Amino acid sequence: MHVEVEVRQPKAAAHGVWATAAWLLGELQAAPISQEWYEYPYTNRQVGLERTHARDRIEGNDWPDVDRDYAAGVQYTVGWSFWPDEERPVPTGG
Repeated sequence: MHVEVEVRQPKAAAHGVWATAAWLLGELQAAPISQEWYEYPYTNRQVGLERTHARDRIEGNDWPDVDRDYAAGVQYTVGWSFWPDEERPVPTGG
């Protein structure tokens, strides 16, 4: 489900989009919020976990050191990777 989040700092959100896209494409090894390292290609569970971390940050429940707008960019980009009407630009993991 795609949920709109009000962004106050567009540059921080754009950085979240970039970091997530680079991670999903295997260009960055550390996940954008948790900084966990997974073997590429990532599983749907691993990618979905980052979306949960982003939502937790946006709602103020966890990850206080992560910028809220950065987390919004992460959430948007991970959500996009799961939209059923869009082709995912990375291979699906096991």
